[in-house]
Amino acid sequence: KKEILIAKNTRSGSELLERWRGFKRGSVMSLSYVDMSPRENWRTPNLPGPAVDYHIADYNNDGRMDLVLAVLLKEGDTLTNARSAIAAYELATPAEIRETERKRNTE
Repeated sequence: KKEILIAKNTRSGSELLERWRGFKRGSVMSLSYVDMSPRENWRTPNLPGPAVDYHIADYNNDGRMDLVLAVLLKEGDTLTNARSAIAAYELATPAEIRETERKRNTE
């Protein structure tokens, strides 16, 4: 099943400052199309800052794919003032997804 990953960041500030694009938190969500409509498959917990980049890779070398996120914690005018973090979430294998869907359909 094909999925689309998107970063969904929540704006901070008021609508009065339309051109200022500050974000206070974010998450990454997976969507699939069902009957030509996007449906949410899953989403990460709320992050302490906006998700500025993400990649799917085996982050911890355990043979399983992970969702690796770069999260901006604090903007700064220099490298020493800015703060960021890396977060990683283990992704389910296709077999685990099928098993979960099978259990959900039999309950």
